[in-house]
Amino acid sequence: MKDWSINMILTTIVLTITTISCLPPSNDKVKEIQSPETNYIENFNLKFDGDILYQFYQKYGFTDLEEQLILIVKPNSTTLLSNELPFNTKEFNKLERIQTNYFFDQAFLNLKVKKDAFMDIRIESKEYNPIDTIKFDASKGKYLILTTDSVETLYVWDSNNNYLYIESNKKHNN
Repeated sequence: MKDWSINMILTTIVLTITTISCLPPSNDKVKEIQSPETNYIENFNLKFDGDILYQFYQKYGFTDLEEQLILIVKPNSTTLLSNELPFNTKEFNKLERIQTNYFFDQAFLNLKVKKDAFMDIRIESKEYNPIDTIKFDASKGKYLILTTDSVETLYVWDSNNNYLYIESNKKHNN
C-alpha cells in the first residue's frame, strides 16, 4: 500500500511540473500604458504629424532580437507619403519582416493578429489604447515604404477614414 501512495505522489509531482513548464511565460502579457511612449517613436526614427490613437510595441526573439512598433495616427498632414494606393506589388515585396496580407480585401485591420504573432518569443510588450480591430480602407489613400539593412517601415494612409497606419520593425544584429 505504501508503494502505491509513493508512486501516486511522485506521479502527481511529475505531472504538476510538466504542466507548469508548458505554460507560457508570464512576460507574454501586454502591459497597458496610459499614454504613448514617444521614446519608441524617436528610437525608430518615425516621422508624422498627428495625434496617436493607438500604439503597440514589442521586443521578441532568442539570439537575434527584433522590435516592432505599430501606430494608428489621426494625421494633420500626409505630405510625407508619396505613393498612391493601391499598393505596387513589386515595392510591397521589398518588405521581409512586415506582414502585408492584412491590407488586401479587408475593411478592417486585425491588430490582435499582429499582437499575437510573436507572443511565444516575446520579451517585452506595451500597448496604448488597446483595440483589436479598426476600420481601415487600404484601397484609397497613400503609402510609403522605407527600408534599410536593419529597419523596415510602412506608412499607409486611409483617406476615407483619415487614419495613418505605421508599422516599423527593427532587427538587432548580435
